[in-house]
Amino acid sequence: MMEVVSILVWLAIFLLAVTLHEVSHGTVAYLRGDHTAKEAGRLTLNPLRHIDPFWTVLFPVLLFISTGGRFVIGMAKPVPVDFSRLYHPKRDMILVALAGPAANIIFAEFLYFLTQLTQFPILLLGVYFNLGLAVFNLI
Repeated sequence: MMEVVSILVWLAIFLLAVTLHEVSHGTVAYLRGDHTAKEAGRLTLNPLRHIDPFWTVLFPVLLFISTGGRFVIGMAKPVPVDFSRLYHPKRDMILVALAGPAANIIFAEFLYFLTQLTQFPILLLGVYFNLGLAVFNLI
């Protein structure tokens, strides 16, 4: 029973992490003048709007199975951004790019705080996943 709960918590953390990441990119783009993501209906925390069949579902499942659950990574559908619509394209595209990793770092801090309160170890995997996603996106 505890394994099922852990998998469901991990799935919720994964979906929330990639959703927050993409919404952050789109929100900063919106605030800096590009309404493309808003017009596409992608500035929502509804994970169903961000799921990519391969990168969000199939790829993580295949990694989970092939590594015996030791390694999982995935991604959501990238939000559309038209850099030419930004107020100051050179500067603003950097802000848009940094927004996703920043969201993951903040979410990792929140999960770490929850880990300290609850002693629920699956939350620590969420911390590692979010930090890994942030570093990967900064490369």
